[in-house]
Amino acid sequence: MRKKYTFDKLGIDNLPGTMKTAISNNKTPSGTHPNFLAIEKYYVPEVSRVLYQLVADS
Repeated sequence: MRKKYTFDKLGIDNLPGTMKTAISNNKTPSGTHPNFLAIEKYYVPEVSRVLYQLVADS
């Protein structure tokens, strides 16, 4: 999951680096910074749920 969902360096396009755009080894990425795939899979659903709940409660 660390390699699939995180990055350490920006790619040459200044976006979060992926295994294809950044030099990697067994120790990188470190798991510190979520990439776009992680944000889409884990953050967006939870933030959306909370925002929908806030609207429903108002």
